[in-house]
Amino acid sequence: LKAPLPVAWVVAGFKIDDERAREFKKLTGLDATFFLEDREGGNAAVAASTLTGAQQRSLPGALPPGGPLPHESIEITVLGEQFLGIPRDVSGDGGSHVTVLLQRSLDQALQPFRNLRRKLALLFTAGLFVTLAGGMLISSRITKPLRRLAEGVHSVEQGDYTRVLPVDRGQDEIGRLSNAFNLMREAVKKREEQIRYYAYNDILTGLANRSYLYQRLDSEIAGARERGQGLALILMNIERFNEVVATLGHTAGRSILKDMAPLLKDAAPSSALVARFGGDLFAILLTGDADELAAVNVVRDIQKRIETPFWVGKAPVQIEARFGIT
Repeated sequence: LKAPLPVAWVVAGFKIDDERAREFKKLTGLDATFFLEDREGGNAAVAASTLTGAQQRSLPGALPPGGPLPHESIEITVLGEQFLGIPRDVSGDGGSHVTVLLQRSLDQALQPFRNLRRKLALLFTAGLFVTLAGGMLISSRITKPLRRLAEGVHSVEQGDYTRVLPVDRGQDEIGRLSNAFNLMREAVKKREEQIRYYAYNDILTGLANRSYLYQRLDSEIAGARERGQGLALILMNIERFNEVVATLGHTAGRSILKDMAPLLKDAAPSSALVARFGGDLFAILLTGDADELAAVNVVRDIQKRIETPFWVGKAPVQIEARFGIT
């Protein structure tokens, strides 16, 4: 506050406590632990957490030694239970780091698959017992489909969901079991594909997200160096996007972002990677020995395309953008 010289500062903040950690868990479905780290010493202390008291006290000793928390995912063991954690720095420019560690128990996450594996093993054992007790004639009709089922179980265990068991026994036990296994395999495959899709794609636009862009950029840079070729990265930021959202609402902003995705894909070459970097920032990675001219041509094409107004309901919205090329 100036009058006219600065006479006061207005500061807004929130308390980091267990209630805040529970809000993180409600939003993410993950356990959350806040650490306060001294910028000089790097000593981490638990400020708030959704873990139990005993787990909170054991957590600092389970972290990697030697300074601040790393920025990549880590595996830690707390009181005999394995967790997968993702640290994220949520601090500002003060004298300390505030880091939130989002955790998921690997034992709990894998428990349904372990139960499923035990059930399939029991089914296999029961089928094998019936085969041995039924004699050579029954064995010749049951051993082969059970062998295929066991191979299918092994392929699922190895992460291969392409193997489909043939259902050629009609409505008998083996046929129903093969059909049930195929349904289970397809359900597990769809869930894993959905998890993988959400990990590397932006939900709103369907474009690649920042994580996938970083991975692809690292590999493309390494490949370009080996081949002696060039590549180009274009960043595009929508001008005054916050003003559009403030005037027309968040629904209009989401509509513009969704319409921007196919526009950028049409303007970029088929070999290019188009990603939403976050907010109203997009990225286009040009490969295949791309040079400055190729990147500039793509930018000019995008500029020409956004001259046509975007329609939000019955209201035309004129979009302008800023670009950066490297």
